[in-house]
Amino acid sequence: SPSLRLKWYLNRDNCMKVVDVYNEHLKGTSDDETCIEELLEYIEETKVRWKEGELSYRDAVVNLDNLRGINDKEVSGEAKYMAEFIQREGFGKECYAKAETHSVGEDYINAMKMLYQIDENYLAYSEVIKLNGFCKDMILKETEELYTAVELEKAIIKMEQYFAIVPEPAFATRKGQLENELVALKEIMEIVKNAS
Repeated sequence: SPSLRLKWYLNRDNCMKVVDVYNEHLKGTSDDETCIEELLEYIEETKVRWKEGELSYRDAVVNLDNLRGINDKEVSGEAKYMAEFIQREGFGKECYAKAETHSVGEDYINAMKMLYQIDENYLAYSEVIKLNGFCKDMILKETEELYTAVELEKAIIKMEQYFAIVPEPAFATRKGQLENELVALKEIMEIVKNAS
């Protein structure tokens, strides 16, 4: 029967077939309400299975995205909401883990690059802000205590390159400060040269 086929496909995470069976054979029948309950339970179970590591966030999102094709507003709406939630949290967690690895390896710009991909609605976004701030501070620290024109020029180029990778306003600000320092240093060097 269609309702048994629906259960069978749900148990195998074959949500494309679930959509076909429901839309073609169960919508508007006496089994409709029961099937809706089963589909809503499946959506909640998908979230639990993802949290417990039984499903990758990508697999969970694919299954839920398929269920958005169900001809029932409640089920398709819940599937959409849960897919977006799991996508945001799963992707955020993955990016944060990669950023931490880069940070430990002192590759701060790639750490920031990963952090900039995380959605602001990610539940642990406060941790993202902390790690991003740490990486930014470490990068800016590289441009402190520069005494020669060559050091300043290299730092200016570095800030420009970093800003192209990660549009962090502090990099553009620091580049401007370094350029001003370079102009001042060159003026002093010219005065010293003329005085000599």
